[in-house]
Amino acid sequence: MAGKMLGRGNTAEVLEWEEGKVLKLFYPQYRENALQEYANARLIQKLPLPAVACYGMLEWEGRPGILYERVDGPSLQTQLFRSQDAQACAELLAGVHRQFLCRSLPAGHSYKDRLRGQILRAEGLSSQRRRRVLALLDGLPEGGALCHGDLHFDNVLMDGALPKVIDFMTVCRGDKRLDIARTAWMLDRAAVPEGLPILDDLPRLRRQALKTYLAKMEVQMETLLASMTVIAAGRLWELRHRPAECAAALAFLEEQGI
Repeated sequence: MAGKMLGRGNTAEVLEWEEGKVLKLFYPQYRENALQEYANARLIQKLPLPAVACYGMLEWEGRPGILYERVDGPSLQTQLFRSQDAQACAELLAGVHRQFLCRSLPAGHSYKDRLRGQILRAEGLSSQRRRRVLALLDGLPEGGALCHGDLHFDNVLMDGALPKVIDFMTVCRGDKRLDIARTAWMLDRAAVPEGLPILDDLPRLRRQALKTYLAKMEVQMETLLASMTVIAAGRLWELRHRPAECAAALAFLEEQGI
């Protein structure tokens, strides 16, 4: 039986369930998203990856839900704010990410196709800027890596000393640099989740986390700029109800001469 609410996101609520489990209960209008996430979660279960277990799908009060393993430890985001050890948190995130990206995904949704759909629907882009971003996207490799699609500090929970990844809605097939660029964007520019304290030292922690993450992923920021540009354009659709974050994405496009 569903218990108290543990969290709420854009597409779903997370509720207590029976011992050792939580129910990710999607809002009615996100049924297709729920089906996609469940398919992705089943795929992840077949691989030896640091991810929460998925126990099945059900209907609850007319809404689709997915049963997941309950992890009571903090997210890496919370751990970062508590410890202020950006290097340790970023090293752990990179280690998890490398385990995903070293695996191939012969079939599955294309990262580039998803970004193309977002860019075509983004309202904040002029026709000229949209054409430039789409041309840049077309020039990027398709790739065949297993990409999480939204791996960041808040999507890694700590089960004791073990990290466990959550949120599989955006799992897809793509080029490693796209997925690394997405994580780099989130480390550097994403808004801080509600409920965390304000840290005067946050800019320094973000710089340290980004530097450490990129070093562990063995990439240079300069090689990610094209990928980060299309990620930023896609964020305009994702964040269409968050004006401040849309403004940050547009500012980045301008920095890149788009």
